[in-house]
Amino acid sequence: MKSFVSGHHTFDQCVNHPDHGYIGQGNVMTPTQFSSYIRPVTRTEYSDMHFPPGQLNAFDLNPFRDHMPKMFASIVETETAERKAILYWFFHRVGRQRVEHGWILASNAHREIASIVTGPTHKSRLVIDTAASWVCQATAS
Repeated sequence: MKSFVSGHHTFDQCVNHPDHGYIGQGNVMTPTQFSSYIRPVTRTEYSDMHFPPGQLNAFDLNPFRDHMPKMFASIVETETAERKAILYWFFHRVGRQRVEHGWILASNAHREIASIVTGPTHKSRLVIDTAASWVCQATAS
């Protein structure tokens, strides 16, 4: 596997750690990434069970709610009203403290819909831009 190189030394080291470093598409939970498919509000069936509109969507978004910026949450809610998407959150830890870098929302086809940088320095933009190149497909020109 090729090395992840964003220019943010600490994040890059964490992602490239031989034992627990990883960045990837879809459902991922690592020390640097938490991501999940988000079902649309209109989806009401799962495993032969029926749910009210929005319940499955709310379930999928629940782990992110306390952390996601309100402005970005609004975009996610709008974009997942009628279509499935993938929500990505990137960060690393220094001791017990989480250093957040930002968020990416991608379509089910891995096309970037929106992103937001929430990190403490300009290097967080490098992390999000590089992460997008790993988890999103380039759009045709």
